Amino acid sequence: GNNRPLPKAGYKITATVDAAKMAAGPFLETLIFHTDLSEEHQISFRLSGSRSGMIEFMTKTTRDTEWDSKRLLLRLGSFSAAKGRSVRIPMLIKDVTGDGKILVKATKPKFLKVEFERDENFPAKKNRRYWMTLTVPKGQPPVVMTNRRRGTVTLELDGDKKRSMRFFVGFVSR
Repeated sequence: GNNRPLPKAGYKITATVDAAKMAAGPFLETLIFHTDLSEEHQISFRLSGSRSGMIEFMTKTTRDTEWDSKRLLLRLGSFSAAKGRSVRIPMLIKDVTGDGKILVKATKPKFLKVEFERDENFPAKKNRRYWMTLTVPKGQPPVVMTNRRRGTVTLELDGDKKRSMRFFVGFVSR
């Protein structure tokens, strides 16, 4: 129970995550400390969190669409596979230099269609606003994409510095 005595000695452990070496999105890592308390004695800690990426979706939860920034997950809800579904979402790309075109490197499932339209009137100098249209084409077979089995979209920003980002897509087509 909670009646354990407080420790009289110990160590403070500080973990630092280098964001430049991690992909954007959620992470879960295990840190293992080997001790000299006895042979083969080790202590494990789970380190979890989320790193934001270069892309920020500027959408609020609507009746059919929800953006989970901690999980980098775009939920499209439930819809008819025969009718398909398309959503248009504003997005902000941070610290853009050079041309900065967005390329779709991969989608899973492969039938997902992703298109971008730049907002030329957006006033910021280093940030750019785009409209992303993500489409599940009509007539595809029914599929369930949830937290465990998610769809993915991998993007690459082709500017002075190539940067990539992956986000997840969840939906149920019936």
